[in-house]
Amino acid sequence: MAKDKAVTHRSISLADLVKVHQWERDPDVKQYLGGPVPEVDAQKWAAQVMPQSRNAFSVVRSADDGLVGWTLFQHSSNHGWLLRVVIGKPFWHFEFGQQTAELALDNARERGFDKISALVHPAHTDSLALLRVLQFNDSGDTEHEWGVECQIWSKQLSMLKFKT
Repeated sequence: MAKDKAVTHRSISLADLVKVHQWERDPDVKQYLGGPVPEVDAQKWAAQVMPQSRNAFSVVRSADDGLVGWTLFQHSSNHGWLLRVVIGKPFWHFEFGQQTAELALDNARERGFDKISALVHPAHTDSLALLRVLQFNDSGDTEHEWGVECQIWSKQLSMLKFKT
């Protein structure tokens, strides 16, 4: 029997994006993601990001709907759909990253994606370990992003979901 998930997804809201802005400004959270976003009023940033958020989801604790992170699918002309997962620093080391990525992969299957990729900074060992657990494969491709050659990891998605 599968264990209950500590997190779930829901549509992202403007209020969520205001909170996400704090994490996007945090140098530790953004260490391997190009550094903090430019300093700007959180409400203005959220209002600018919201129209582009149809492929974004809030990650919330199942127990109390508290925001712990967000996921985003971005389309790349070179690599198809890229998955981005950001977990707020107070929630690191609680396995939210793995559970969040698993939910995002389920969502990608529901959307009919046949493949999902991730762009990973080569020094981000936690992300690389997670991709291995999730059975992504190093494509051998790289892309210059965030001032460094990042690795492209990909996973073919089955339309069937197997429960364990």
